Amino acid sequence: MAGSSLVGLRPPVPSPLSLQLFPPTATPTPLPTPTPTPETAESFLARGAALLGQGRWSDAAAAFEQAAALQPTSAAAEAGWAQALLFSNRVDGALKHAERAAQLDHASSQVQTVLALARNWAGQTDEAIGAARRALELDPANARAQAYLAESYADKYRLAEADAALAKALASAGDDPEVQRVRGYLAEARADYQAAVVAYQRAVSLAPQDSYLYLALGNAYRAQKDYDQALKAYQRAAELNPQDARIEAAIGSVHYQLEEYQSALQHYQRAAELDPQYATAPGQLGWIYYVQKQYDTARPYLERAASLEKNALRKAQYLHALGWINLKAGNKQAARDDFTQALQLDPSLQGARDGLQALGG
Repeated sequence: MAGSSLVGLRPPVPSPLSLQLFPPTATPTPLPTPTPTPETAESFLARGAALLGQGRWSDAAAAFEQAAALQPTSAAAEAGWAQALLFSNRVDGALKHAERAAQLDHASSQVQTVLALARNWAGQTDEAIGAARRALELDPANARAQAYLAESYADKYRLAEADAALAKALASAGDDPEVQRVRGYLAEARADYQAAVVAYQRAVSLAPQDSYLYLALGNAYRAQKDYDQALKAYQRAAELNPQDARIEAAIGSVHYQLEEYQSALQHYQRAAELDPQYATAPGQLGWIYYVQKQYDTARPYLERAASLEKNALRKAQYLHALGWINLKAGNKQAARDDFTQALQLDPSLQGARDGLQALGG
């Protein structure tokens, strides 16, 4: 989505007036009012591309929205809008605009690349693989399409294919921060968190303005239990994008690991306020109250998280906790329903099996 840094045309500035004396009865001739030059879809597209390059996701989304309003058939506006929303974790909206871009220009490799990322982050992994392959059919040299294909393969646990796709991406565009991010993601898939840190550090060095890269780096540090470095990465991400609920929740997760529960609760509450559709925030709020045996307080948060969560394993955990809350409250049928649903989502969840056993099978 590269583009020049046009920021809209400014109205002409009148030349300075020379000193002129008027007779007492004379009326000065009024100066003409300059007429502002209206902005165009192209100027908004250029502005959105520049803002993407600066990591200003919300401003970029607004610029692409203006471009799309002025030129409703612009696939570039819809694809740029989708990309800005993706990097600010507005995945549902991003998918809608990526699909709209593909409808407008199905033969664009770049559009198909954005669609692949949007579909994968929305949990539509098979469809993401299809879009990435389509992008590569249109442009075999598209390194980001190779990287997003690798990311999608990793999410299907097809790690050998993921490695092959990533190798092609690295060979042609090793200095692309998105390629390095995916390199880190594949390292995490193998629980090689040191290698993930190295890859994410490289990504950050290539795009130090991109908040989500610091978030990924912090997550890798946290997996190594290097909480000081994790907090530093998260705090830098928060400086760059204070409106990202994921970052607040990530900071909360470090405080939770350090058993600083009050601080954790404050950050998770802030995350819930920033994005009411972000399931992790109420889920973690509920979990903290649950482990502290404040079951009545935990219940609404866990119910909210279970209704929002799209990841099957995390949703199973929330239902499992709700099952025990209902069991302790004497709501046996509700508990049975919760445990049963949890096992349907995660058949290996022993806590849900234990719950059903406590109910008599």
